Amino acid sequence: MGATAMTDDGKVLFVRVMLAFFWLAGGAALQIAFWKTSDNTYFEALVRHGYLWFVYFFPAHILAEQCLRLIKRRKRAREE
Repeated sequence: MGATAMTDDGKVLFVRVMLAFFWLAGGAALQIAFWKTSDNTYFEALVRHGYLWFVYFFPAHILAEQCLRLIKRRKRAREE
């Protein structure tokens, strides 16, 4: 195992950070796309319909899990 190899704890932390990024960046983009009008600001678009942030969590979680699976597959392929 090389010096740059990531531990299992490091992988989990990495995936959690990616989950937060996907959730915040994706959720913000969707909130602005759906609710930004010429009458309101970007902040108003972000806070309007706040319950939707819970809905955005699920696609972000799926994306993060897929990234973790990709990392695991690459590790197994390198070990073989």
